Amino acid sequence: MIDEVTVVHKGGLVLWKHSYSKVKGNPVSQLIKTVILEDRTGDGCFTHDTYKVEWLLENELELIFVVVYQHLLALNYISDLLDALKGAFVARYNDALVGRSFLNN
Repeated sequence: MIDEVTVVHKGGLVLWKHSYSKVKGNPVSQLIKTVILEDRTGDGCFTHDTYKVEWLLENELELIFVVVYQHLLALNYISDLLDALKGAFVARYNDALVGRSFLNN
């Protein structure tokens, strides 16, 4: 089961987030601090405490699509989910993303 889905700008601004259950700590923040800022983005997956964090980068728009779930689970559909999330989010908010109007609010 998925615990949290988040869309973050590389600058750290959370653009969209939905939690399906209470998440202990902040695994998305840890992902940004220990993986994204250190430019260790090659794996696409990160373990923090009891969570597995998988992400997909959209370099042109500087977005990070993140899914958090219990690391004991084997969820084989996460990469497909991230691709679908990226496609839907970019299609829906393309004008704001390209114009970067979300950074002015």
